[in-house]
Amino acid sequence: MNDSETGSQAVRHGFTPLVRATTVDLQYAGAGAVLAAGDVSFENAGAQAVLARGNVNIENGGTQSVLAGGDVGIRNGGAAVVASVGPVEVHGGVVGFVLSPRADLADSRVIFGPAAALLFGAGIAAGLGLLTGRRRRSAG
Repeated sequence: MNDSETGSQAVRHGFTPLVRATTVDLQYAGAGAVLAAGDVSFENAGAQAVLARGNVNIENGGTQSVLAGGDVGIRNGGAAVVASVGPVEVHGGVVGFVLSPRADLADSRVIFGPAAALLFGAGIAAGLGLLTGRRRRSAG
């Protein structure tokens, strides 16, 4: 169901490869990518990637990656990577990486919290810098 006047889109009981709207609401549904100028909410739903300027709330669902301009809340769900300008709250879920100024991770498993994720990323960047530097020197 698409409401063009408010720019909101609701997907229920189905799959869509791309959802683009101001606000997005997925229930018992899936999406390849979700692009929202505002808020995104999932209930028993999932997506490959979520990019939102507003808040992202996931209940009983998951996503590969979340990039949010607001807060992120996950209850009984999971995500591989969560990057948020606002705080991240994960309750009863699993998250691989969390990049946020504040994280509340009650009853949840997080592989890399905010500090560890930054250190890991810095290590990867340094390693790639060394590899590409060696290639340039040997090629020149």
